[in-house]
Amino acid sequence: MGPLRQAEQRAAAAAVSVTDVRFLGHPDVRLEVPAALPVAVPDPA
Repeated sequence: MGPLRQAEQRAAAAAVSVTDVRFLGHPDVRLEVPAALPVAVPDPA
């Protein structure tokens, strides 16, 4: 995770009074969205 993302995470944590933020060193990656979902998601309307 880059320094900007870490600063954003620390600021977000401070906004809700969290004082201990730890970064585990895992890469900050995007989730891939499949072209089609395996099941239909019902419309809530």
